[in-house]
Amino acid sequence: MSSEHIGRLKQFGLATQAVAGTPDDPEIWIPCQSIDFKPIFEKDRDDSAMGVIEEFSGEEHIQKKSGELAVECWGRDTSIGYFLKGVFGTETLVSIITISGASGGTPARGDVITSATGSWAGVIRKIFIVGAVTYYAVSTTTGTIGDLDDKTDLTNGTWTGGTVEQGDFADAKGHLFTRLNQNYGHPIYSLYTEDVVAGREMSDASIDTFDFELMPELAPKINCTFKGISVVDGGTLTPANTTENKFLGKHCSVKFAANEAALNAASAVDLRRFKLSIAKNLQEEMKLGQDGAISGYYPQQFGITGDLEALFNSETFRNYHLNNSYMACRIAIINSSVAAIEDVTADIFPSLYIDIMQAYFQEWSQSNDLNGLTSQTLGYTGHYEKTTTAASIECLLINTKATVY
Repeated sequence: MSSEHIGRLKQFGLATQAVAGTPDDPEIWIPCQSIDFKPIFEKDRDDSAMGVIEEFSGEEHIQKKSGELAVECWGRDTSIGYFLKGVFGTETLVSIITISGASGGTPARGDVITSATGSWAGVIRKIFIVGAVTYYAVSTTTGTIGDLDDKTDLTNGTWTGGTVEQGDFADAKGHLFTRLNQNYGHPIYSLYTEDVVAGREMSDASIDTFDFELMPELAPKINCTFKGISVVDGGTLTPANTTENKFLGKHCSVKFAANEAALNAASAVDLRRFKLSIAKNLQEEMKLGQDGAISGYYPQQFGITGDLEALFNSETFRNYHLNNSYMACRIAIINSSVAAIEDVTADIFPSLYIDIMQAYFQEWSQSNDLNGLTSQTLGYTGHYEKTTTAASIECLLINTKATVY
């Protein structure tokens, strides 16, 4: 025999598929801790009585064929965007700028802004702070943002920018992921697995579940499951790993505040573990006359759940539960261990910000180990926040990828 192999010889490739039914070649190969690939075939077996005692005595026909793929990997600054796009559904490229010395008001999330320089207009989509510097993630609605360095003509009609900087941060590319509020048109993927025996391709695949877990001693961990409509020979594959920056536990923090706008001023809380889970609850669609039966998957309700673990040294988390409280929550990951994307007053590093707009708390418990430190666990569900952000969750990823996922 010549194809015996261990599990680490497997590889996982992915491509965002442009057209349903037409697989695309892998765009990226993602290092994984585990790859669990399952081709699924459901058969119609003829169990009609034919005067004999055998249970089956007729033909078998494939009625439905599909596939499932589960991957576990560490969070990295480029590949994580593919998972986030599939989970959230919508991505917007945003420019990173600063606005200092504005007069007549304070720039805020949702402000529609214009500038005579370059004749463009846009919207402030996200505000985040690094060190003492406030950054604004801006999406354009018309025109293209030009070099705004030292320009003062930025306004939303009420306030006017004092000094605006953009060129200093041009290499930092912002990807804003938001939940697509419909049950069709979500991203689909061509997935590939490669091992010593053979390569396999699963097309028209959708993300079903996404788990993201933070722990101090480990890198942020992703567990993601896909469902696809067909599994075929992948042909000749040439896997090649992409150089990425790996996020680590020391880069992570979690904050709580009364609302999303207050998260920048909030302090990080001490946690042993934090987990975010998103379920898209895929529903398969089947049609008469179609070979393989499954024509695609449609997401249904969008569910956000999770929990956290901390030492039980105050009543804060228990009171969140007892008082039926809700809080906005931010996961912030800034990889300051690598060279900065932009080396300015406040360096911009590969970063990830995930904001849950309203986390409602439940299922509080504490440990009962007589000889160990008492810890506590608190669960939560993410809710749609309709008054200020009109969202339940959103994510800003900053890296050097200049195009959408």
